[in-house]
Amino acid sequence: MTTAIRDSRLHLGLSQADLAQRLRVTRAAVQQYERNEERGVISLATLRRALAALGGSVVVQAAGVEDVPKRLFLDTAERLAREVVDARTRQSVSVSELSAQAEVPATLIEAMERGSAVYDLSAIVRVLKALDIEPLALPSPPP
Repeated sequence: MTTAIRDSRLHLGLSQADLAQRLRVTRAAVQQYERNEERGVISLATLRRALAALGGSVVVQAAGVEDVPKRLFLDTAERLAREVVDARTRQSVSVSELSAQAEVPATLIEAMERGSAVYDLSAIVRVLKALDIEPLALPSPPP
């Protein structure tokens, strides 16, 4: 994990006791902060406070959409259809290209995109995998 507190403190030529004095805590508390940060269990508030005492700050940056795995709740045929159409359109992939990538008949993809019930779960999974979609749930086939 990170060691921003320790690295900043050492860069400034400060001891743990020096930082403790700035923070008005004990040297043992500073030791604990550094250990917790290294283990990845330091609170954001403590990290901010310690770095502020060292003239630094914490910047929190959310992962970009492209960095986050796309896991969708596709629990109905309609949601599945909408996501397949949207993903295929975003990626500029034709039905025939997707059919070849997923190794499923184009008619099955067309049925999925219309929201028709598709009984072949493995085919649905292959289509979603070809579109880089990882679902949390899939529609149940009709009785």
